[in-house]
Order: sequence, then structure tokens, then C-alpha cells
Amino acid sequence: MQNITKILKGLNSDTFNYLYERKDALKISPLINNYQDQIDTNLFMDDCLRVNKPCKFSGIAKKWVDFERLRYTHEGKPYSVLEEAIGPNRMVDVYVDLNPDANFDSTPTSSFKESMLSKMKYQEFLDKSG
Repeated sequence: MQNITKILKGLNSDTFNYLYERKDALKISPLINNYQDQIDTNLFMDDCLRVNKPCKFSGIAKKWVDFERLRYTHEGKPYSVLEEAIGPNRMVDVYVDLNPDANFDSTPTSSFKESMLSKMKYQEFLDKSG
């Protein structure tokens, strides 16, 4: 209850009025800027980074030179470029959860428990994940 009172007092403060009056200069907006094409460094610094505002970059990754080559399937084969770089016989660490729905946990590290760690050849991982 005390926190609600503090919030309500804050809404009536001069701080919010000051911010609202200068919202254009401070780039305060309820909308997230959506950049469809490349964004130059200065615009990114001014619109996103300097004012600590989230920005959306739709489709920019698709313009990256290796986007097609590094897709999940390239020339009909899953992760073929990574397979070439890593090698099909290299041993990799894999976290295996045989029943993920039963063990659902929303914490960020829940999928990387030591008890789920396994080693397998990269090709075996590709076969099981594809």
C-alpha cells in the first residue's frame, strides 16, 4: 500500500510534468522505433543508445552477406556450413532433456543443468536435432 501511495504522489510531481513537456527533445515516446533498412551509427546512437530506448530492426539480418549460407538449412542440409567448420566427428557438449515439458522451469539456466550434460559427435547431434 505504501508503494502505491509513493507512485501516485510521483505521478503528480513536477518531474513527470517536466518530462512530458520535453518529451520530443528527450525522445520519449510509447512507440518503439522500427528500422526496416540499414541504420547508420549516428542515428542508432541518437535514437536508441544515448536515450536508452529499445529499437526494433526488422529484416536487417537478412541483408547480412552470409545470411543464406548460415541458415538452418542450406542447400537442403541442416547446418551444413557449421558441419564443415566443426567437422562431423568432433565431440560437442549437448544438454539433453528427454522430457522437457515435465521439467519446465522458467529460470534462464534451467536448460543447462549439469545432470543433462552429454557428449556426442556433432553429426549425431545434427541427426537428433533435425
